[in-house]
Formats: sequence, structure tokens, C-alpha cells
Amino acid sequence: MIISGLFAFVFAATIAVPARAYEVGPVAGGGKIDGKVVLTTAVPTRKIIPNKDVEVCGGIRDEPLIEVGPDKAVQNAVVYLVEVAKGKEWAAAGKTPELDNRKCRFEPEVQ
Repeated sequence: MIISGLFAFVFAATIAVPARAYEVGPVAGGGKIDGKVVLTTAVPTRKIIPNKDVEVCGGIRDEPLIEVGPDKAVQNAVVYLVEVAKGKEWAAAGKTPELDNRKCRFEPEVQ
């Protein structure tokens, strides 16, 4: 699918780029990113056919590849900047991330 191919390309591109050190310093004339990612086409799905424990994983079902809200906004979209060498200090980490496996599906999908 196009989405999985795009993900593979983005993932490979992030591995190929060497990480640079981030320098904390004052920011003059900084900005912010604001908005939402919108899906204008039908939500693609994939068929899930559990082949292990149906009582735990549930039965055959179609799952969306992308979660979309009622306003067509993509839920859990990830936007990131590249080649940002210096700027404001990162906020302290919040609570320790938790990952759960419900019906053989990881939740949350994005952290």
C-alpha cells in the first residue's frame, strides 16, 4: 500500500541521517507549528485474521490503517522538524510511557 511504502521510506530516511547534537540556546523570533492533518480520501483498512488465540485476539475484523475523527482530522499524526541544531530546551519528560496489548493490538499506537 502507499501508506506502508511511505512509512518504510520515512523510516529508512531517518536511519540513514546521522544524528546531530542539539544545542540549547536563546530563540529570537521563534514560531510555532499549529494545525491539523486531514485525510480527504476514504480511510484505508486491513483485514485482521487472528491465527493464535481467538478468545484473546478476537475474531476476523477490518481495522483502519489511519484513525480519523469526525472532522476528518488524522488522530495521532506525527509531525517533526529536521535539521534543527539549536533552540529552546526540551520540556522535562512527563509520565513514564505505558504500552498495552488489547485484542492483540498495541495501545496507544503512538507515544
